[in-house]
Amino acid sequence: MTAADRPDPRPLGLLGASMLGLGIGLRLLLPDEPSSSPIEGALVRIPLLAGAAVILLERLVRRGSAPNAAVWLVPLAILPGCFPTTALGVTRALDLVAALAAGIALRDLVIHDGFAATLRRWVLALGVVLCLVGLAQPLWQREQLREIVGDAWDAFPMARAFLESDRATATLVNANAFAGLLLLLLPLAIGGRSGRVGAGVMLVLVATFGATGSAGAALALLLAVGLRWREPGPLRRWWRGGFIVGLAGVLVLVVALATSWRPPLIDSKVDTFRQRIDYHSLGARMLPDAGMLGTGLEATRELRWAHARPDEWSSAYIHDTWFQLLIELGPVAMLAAAGGVLLVVRRRRDAGPTATPDPPRGLALAFGAGIVLGVGAAPMLNGVPRLLPLGWEFPLVDAILLGGCAFGVAHALRGIAAPTRAAWGVGILAFALHGLLDYDLYVPGVATTLCVVVALAPRRPISPGALDRPVLAVAALVLLALPLAAGLVALIRDDARIAVSAVRGGSSRQEHLLALENLVTTFPDAGALQALTRHPAAFERALATLPDAIRERPSYRRIEADHRARRRVLGEPQDISHLLRPGEFMEPWIRECMMRIAMVDGDTEARRRHARAGLAAMDRFAPHVNDADLRKSLLDGAR
Repeated sequence: MTAADRPDPRPLGLLGASMLGLGIGLRLLLPDEPSSSPIEGALVRIPLLAGAAVILLERLVRRGSAPNAAVWLVPLAILPGCFPTTALGVTRALDLVAALAAGIALRDLVIHDGFAATLRRWVLALGVVLCLVGLAQPLWQREQLREIVGDAWDAFPMARAFLESDRATATLVNANAFAGLLLLLLPLAIGGRSGRVGAGVMLVLVATFGATGSAGAALALLLAVGLRWREPGPLRRWWRGGFIVGLAGVLVLVVALATSWRPPLIDSKVDTFRQRIDYHSLGARMLPDAGMLGTGLEATRELRWAHARPDEWSSAYIHDTWFQLLIELGPVAMLAAAGGVLLVVRRRRDAGPTATPDPPRGLALAFGAGIVLGVGAAPMLNGVPRLLPLGWEFPLVDAILLGGCAFGVAHALRGIAAPTRAAWGVGILAFALHGLLDYDLYVPGVATTLCVVVALAPRRPISPGALDRPVLAVAALVLLALPLAAGLVALIRDDARIAVSAVRGGSSRQEHLLALENLVTTFPDAGALQALTRHPAAFERALATLPDAIRERPSYRRIEADHRARRRVLGEPQDISHLLRPGEFMEPWIRECMMRIAMVDGDTEARRRHARAGLAAMDRFAPHVNDADLRKSLLDGAR
């Protein structure tokens, strides 16, 4: 069937396709946290979720068939990650659900409307835009950005690392996350390159991949090409050579980590991998806290404080996507998600391949228009010179350059061939391997790209089932409600951010204090509670409203210890908003808390080290810190 023979899509389908394009364009061209505001995040999630809901509702009403019911196990497994409710946990869950919903809707278009070629060329066009931005940064723009920002980003480690490096990072802040995204795009370009334009796209992607400097991503890609070990053809020897080089690199790295040897080519990376070992050890100590239902998304930010050990690297992320999801979602949700994936894969395996129809022209135009609009709107929405330094004093110029580049590449790639099954599998496997060393799915742009690439899996239809229609109806209605929830959470976060910044800056305005107290009560947020420590009365009221289950969480225990230490050191004044944070004065009390957690863990050596560090801090700040009970507790712990 040709495009001319296919019925024109109805306005509802065109609306859904354009909204999906808009959401994907914004997601990849707006900076990820910590730079983006909550409103920007909502502007991305709403079109992704609403576009998916419109596409699936249109299919339910007009065409009847539906995606496999098992696929909904994956987003449903993510939603429990919202609990316990924190602003960041809710945001991350909504980001993942939005990405999954968009992927499911795009897969529906690929299967039933022959949308694969359109989707593939626009995804590669967006990849080229990101690569051009990423390459421009280390070549000439980073130094300009350093001058503009100055010390404004000193409080954000990721942003500061972005400024100080010369690695290609585009809008993803983290160079390793950018490399993870390129792992997904490379097979689409390599396996489906068409003529000089396709080869040019591949060259740009490969050059940028090298500029990220991600050794873990390079090793993951080289190991993944082992999938093509037995594939016939002239490149067979190259695939074998790449796999052998990757395996040799892993062996060299293992030897370097086990000894003091520092190989010349990877000397600078050895310490990075040593940090990863510490992160994984920290995650292993967190795992018993997770239980069967997990600790909630982003909870490792709190647990890492509870289980950190002196002289050991620690991070808000374990740098192992799959291990961290196991801790935060729990075995039950992880098994549900894995079961949904396996059921879908098995069902596709049992179905026979069919011919790919030509896509309706209207859908392709609507989706492309959404992409160009999203790419062009990004400079307008990102209203300060932060992570896209293309000359943000003139956002209209940036919009024209970025939108024109995306349109030009997509137009030139309109005849690009589909990647082989093996090439597509290389990208997915390489991404999965890289997830063992980084936090890919916690970057919303990378998670969205993964779902889009999975939607481009080699074409096999999903047979309709008896339960698909009602399941689809319920899922679509849920998706229609989620944009509203995403917007409300964004507004709450935005209001909280303004209040937190004001209170930390010394504001005593009652509306700011009341906003933080309400946030602590309704959406328990450690950051809001921390800001209230400058106002003891408000802090005590907010702390008293917290349930014991939340109050006993590590970050809240630490904040309470901070508060008690502050009041102890400063003589418990009623209003200390004019004072700066005492800082190191709190260390003895914090060390006592960590010592007690180590005692619960049964880690005798860590208990002693924390206790000795606390005693040293007391001696360092004597006589300001003179607490006999605290000293006795630390002496007992040091034995």
